[in-house]
Amino acid sequence: MQANSGIPGFKPSDYPPLATGKVRFVGEPSPCACRQPGRRRDLAAVELDLDELPPVVDMLAARQPGAALAAQHWGTTCS
Repeated sequence: MQANSGIPGFKPSDYPPLATGKVRFVGEPSPCACRQPGRRRDLAAVELDLDELPPVVDMLAARQPGAALAAQHWGTTCS
């Protein structure tokens, strides 16, 4: 799935249904799999070991040099 818009300067971004490589927000679904049907109930106890990134919560702060990037492949958080 991809977010898209006709707004000048808009940068399209992929928005997969499950987190891939980076969890972008609290509660974003993350893929977990179990090959043994009888053990699938154990997935409820899965813990993810994630490195916390600085949040981007203010649009003016996001434009400052050194701000955390929402999309590294853009090289910037804003247009």
